[in-house]
Amino acid sequence: VYRSDDDGITWVASHDGMNAEIATLALSADGNTLFAGASATIGDAGIYRSNDKGKTWNIVNNGLSDPDIRAFHIGNNKIFAGTSTGISRSDNKGDLWRTASEGLPKLAVISIGSIYHIVFAGTNNSFAFGTLDAGDRWSQYKKGFTRPKVNAILGVGNSFFAGTDALPNQGNGGLHLTTDYGTTWKQVKNGLPVMNINTLAGNSSNLSVLGD
Repeated sequence: VYRSDDDGITWVASHDGMNAEIATLALSADGNTLFAGASATIGDAGIYRSNDKGKTWNIVNNGLSDPDIRAFHIGNNKIFAGTSTGISRSDNKGDLWRTASEGLPKLAVISIGSIYHIVFAGTNNSFAFGTLDAGDRWSQYKKGFTRPKVNAILGVGNSFFAGTDALPNQGNGGLHLTTDYGTTWKQVKNGLPVMNINTLAGNSSNLSVLGD
C-alpha cells in the first residue's frame, strides 16, 4: 500500500504491520479508518485496519469465516467484505465480523455497492445478488444482464450501475443500469464501447468507468 498526503503529487510506502498481498482497499466514512483486504495466497490473509490514515495496520479477523477477501464496501454504517465464498459484515468498524450470506450460494463476491439499506453484490459468473435488508437475506437478480461476471457496482441516486466482462464481437457485456432496484437491468451504450468494465466511480451528475 502507498499513501499520498499531498493530493497525489508524492507517494510513500505505507504498510507497517502488513504481511500479505493486498487485493482491495476501502476507506471508511469518517475519512480516518482504512480497511485493506488481503488475498489468501500470500502472507496473513484477511482484513487489515488502520486508524491513522494508513501509517500502521493491524489484522482484524475476529468472526471472519473466510479470509480470502475480494471486495469491500462501506455504507449506512456497515462494512461489507466480499470473499471467495460469500459476504461477511461488520457493524462496529471491523471489531467483529459475521457471515451475511443467507440466500447467497457459496461463490466468490467480487464487487459490492449500496444505496442506504439496499445492497448489490457482483459475482464471478452468477450475475448479481441483492438484499433489501442490509445483508440479512439475498436474492439473485439477472434479468437484462448480457454477461454474468459483475466486476463493479455503483449506487447513484435511486439507480445502480454494474460493470461486467464483455464479448465485444457479440455486443454483450459492459455497462448495465437498473432503475427499479435490480428487478430489471439494461445494457447502456450511448457512445460507450462494449468492453470489460472493472471500476465505476461517480455521483449524481457524473459517472466514470475504467475498462479494457
